[in-house]
Amino acid sequence: MSDRIKAIIGEDLYTQVKELMGDKSFDLLDGFVPRTRLNEVSEKFKVSEGKVADYEKQLKDTKALISESEEYKGKYTELETKFNNTLAQKDIDMANVSKRFLVKESLVKNGAKHVELLIKEINMDDIKLDNDKIIGITDIVSDLKTTYGDLFTETTNASNNDSTKDKKKKKDNDDEPDWEAIANKYV
Repeated sequence: MSDRIKAIIGEDLYTQVKELMGDKSFDLLDGFVPRTRLNEVSEKFKVSEGKVADYEKQLKDTKALISESEEYKGKYTELETKFNNTLAQKDIDMANVSKRFLVKESLVKNGAKHVELLIKEINMDDIKLDNDKIIGITDIVSDLKTTYGDLFTETTNASNNDSTKDKKKKKDNDDEPDWEAIANKYV
């Protein structure tokens, strides 16, 4: 490059300047960055700026997601509580259905005439189940028999003869007409 400067300013002036400068470099291109290198660094800078902008956007989005996440955590907790309460209520309802069925079955076995009327007199919350058996059902049925004796029939053993069964049948149907006798009149 020194030859170019020498050609521009002349050889005499070049030697004078060179003597004044000494060992220092006299190059016009000191600090000069080639265009290709400048373009390369500029491109990297632009890419870096783009990455910074992307990271700032991601940070902003992440903060928004975190705040939404907190909101959804609250909603999730609320829904989970509601679900657990509903599930517990369904379990209670299912237990009450089982209790009701077992009470009906027990009342029928003990000769109840109008099971639905008698069930209304029983507090299902007081009834406890143990392996699909009602604890204390005999006490409940005996109390009902004592209080509402007219809603029960006398239970008979299988060893009773047919006349006892016929008497019982007639006794059970005292309040209803003898449909069999009426039907026989017309046949």
